Amino acid sequence: MNTTLYYKTANVFILSLAIFATSCKDNKPDTEAIRILNSTVKPDQKLKELDALIEKSPNNALLYYRHALLNNDMKQYEIAKTDIEKAVSLDSTKSDYFIAEGDIYLNVLYTKGAIAAYQKAISCDSTNANAYEKLGELAYYIKDRESSITNLNAAIRHDKTMAKAWYFKGLNYSETGDNHVAISDFQKAIDANPNYFDAYLQVGVLYAGEKDKRALDYYNTAIQLKPGDAAALYARGLYYQNIDSIQLAINDYNNILKRVPDYKSANYNLGYCYFSLGQYEKALPYFSAAIEKDPGYVEAYYGRGLCYENLKKNDQAKSEFKKALQLKPGNKEVEKELNNLGR
Repeated sequence: MNTTLYYKTANVFILSLAIFATSCKDNKPDTEAIRILNSTVKPDQKLKELDALIEKSPNNALLYYRHALLNNDMKQYEIAKTDIEKAVSLDSTKSDYFIAEGDIYLNVLYTKGAIAAYQKAISCDSTNANAYEKLGELAYYIKDRESSITNLNAAIRHDKTMAKAWYFKGLNYSETGDNHVAISDFQKAIDANPNYFDAYLQVGVLYAGEKDKRALDYYNTAIQLKPGDAAALYARGLYYQNIDSIQLAINDYNNILKRVPDYKSANYNLGYCYFSLGQYEKALPYFSAAIEKDPGYVEAYYGRGLCYENLKKNDQAKSEFKKALQLKPGNKEVEKELNNLGR
């Protein structure tokens, strides 16, 4: 018998048992943590139970990570920040820990730290599409389009189904006027996530800008996904208004005001719609509501002045036009109306 071979085999077997035992020991607290997090008890109770686990296993990074996520969900951001920093200090090899750290840093308005955390996530795992997407999104918000598109492309390269990456690519291109590419990217976001409300809305806006009837299909789908959403109703209302379907526009604006009575633009546009129909008395309160929401709303003063002028209330019309000129001196349109009335 080859005793040397037997001895080596036995050592490997014993080592394997030791690793297995350690692994079971390490996994046991996290198994318990998952049970706690999935339980129906209140979040405060979950935290207490996680605290007890951490007290028993003070060097378990995964417990701090889960503790951080729970605190973050509870909007206890500073505590979450302390938790996640402890987790990464105990184990700096986990990409997900750095993703969580970046997200939490954003919640405490530490953008520089968030960027560094997402970069560390990529250092741990160069295929982490989520980290690239988050860097691309942040770059979009600070108007660094080149960096944004580069990172978003990297995210898509590693995960072609990442709807959010396609969406932010679309935003980049739409803001530079490349609508054809933007629509294509928004459509890919929709292909990846058929319930992507914001993507439908963006495509609708771009088609509406081209007076393309397809805008209505995208607006309708967005409204089906979020019935009563003010942004979608307003966009569709504006589309109807611009193609002279005034009554349909009025319906959408009224539906907005049922939910958000002080929606400034919906009030102003309703005033405009009623004015265009010659219903001057009906238009007045909507212009007034817009002014109440925004006392510097020049167009609303002008609209209210036009209503008074058409109602033969010239003194009131002059007052509105003068107020509009105070807010925006040199406005030729307003000056013309005021001159017609005789200063």
